[in-house]
Amino acid sequence: MKTKRAIFIGSLIVLFICCYSIMNKHFDPLARYKYADNDNRDLIISYLSSEDINYLIDRQLLPEEFMPYFGISDFNIRYTVYYNIAKAARPADAQTIVDFVNKYLDVTFNHDNLEPLVRNYSYELMSDFFEHGDRYAENEGLLIDPSALTAKIIEGKTLYRYQPDDLVDIVNVPSVNAYSENEPIQVRKEPASALSSLCAAATELNGKTCGNMILVGGFVSYEEQVELYEQALLHYGYDEVDQHIFKPGHFENQLGYTVELQLAKVEVEKAEAKEATADDAEAENKKQENEQIAWLKKHIAEYGFVFRYPEDVNETGHLVLRYVGVEKAKEMTEKGLRLEDIG
Repeated sequence: MKTKRAIFIGSLIVLFICCYSIMNKHFDPLARYKYADNDNRDLIISYLSSEDINYLIDRQLLPEEFMPYFGISDFNIRYTVYYNIAKAARPADAQTIVDFVNKYLDVTFNHDNLEPLVRNYSYELMSDFFEHGDRYAENEGLLIDPSALTAKIIEGKTLYRYQPDDLVDIVNVPSVNAYSENEPIQVRKEPASALSSLCAAATELNGKTCGNMILVGGFVSYEEQVELYEQALLHYGYDEVDQHIFKPGHFENQLGYTVELQLAKVEVEKAEAKEATADDAEAENKKQENEQIAWLKKHIAEYGFVFRYPEDVNETGHLVLRYVGVEKAKEMTEKGLRLEDIG
C-alpha cells in the first residue's frame, strides 16, 4: 500500500513539474525566441510590445541588431534592417539614423538603394534635398551611386551637392584650371594616380612634359557650377543657357572621374622668330595634335581612361577623358562602346 502511495505521489510531482514547465513556456513571451537569455530577457520585454515581440520571434533578429536602439525615440523594430544598413554605410548616432529612416523610408529610398545613397550623401545633405529640393533639379531625385566607376548623369537625377570624399590635387602634370583660376585641379585619388602615370608615359611622344599636353579641368563642385551657370545665364538668357552649359548637379566633372586635356600649340611668335609663317605654325600644330591624339587612342585604356566624347576627338584640341578603370576601359575601347552603352 505504501509503495502504491509513493508511486502515486511521485507521479503527481512529475505531472506538476511538466504542467509548470508547459505553463511557464505559455506565459513566457520570449519562449520561442532562441536568443533570449537571462541577460537580455527582462530588457527586451520591457521595451517591446507584444506585437513587436511577435515580429521579433518571427524574424529571429539577433539581439545586437536591435537592442542598441532601445531607449531611442520612435525606434521601430520593423525598420531594424534599414537602421543597420544606414549605420554600416555611414556611422552616426542612433537617434540620427532612426529619425532619418523613419521619415524617408519608402518615400525617397528603399531596401535596394539605401546603402549607396547613404554611403555617398550625408544625412544632412539628403534631408536638405528631400525637404527643400533644388531649383536646378525640379522633380528630380538623387543619383543613386555617384561613386561607381561607370556612373553618369541620367535624366531625372541630380548630384545636388555631392562631393567625393577622396579628392586630391593633381601633381606632376602641367595644369591651368579653366574653371577656378589659381586653384589646383582635383580628381578622385584613383584617376589622379592613373593620370600621373599616363602623363609620365606620354613624354615618349615628343620628349616634352606630358607629351606637350596641359591639364585644364577636373572636379568641379556644385557651388562652382552654380557660379558658372549664373554667369552663362546672364550672357545667353533662359532660352539658350542650357545649350551651352550644364546645370549645377548635372555636370559629370562633379563625379571626380573626369579630366580635360588641352593639346598645347606652337606659338605664332616663336614660329615667326624662326622665319616661319602662321600657316607653318598651324601645320605644325595639326601635326602635333594628330600625333598626340594617335598616342592617346593607343594608350589611354592602359591607364583606365576612355574618351568621353569620342566623336569630338578629331575636331578640337580640347579632350575630355573619363576614368572607368583599366578593365572596363579596355573592354569599351575594344568594343567601341561609349559610357551610355554601359548599363
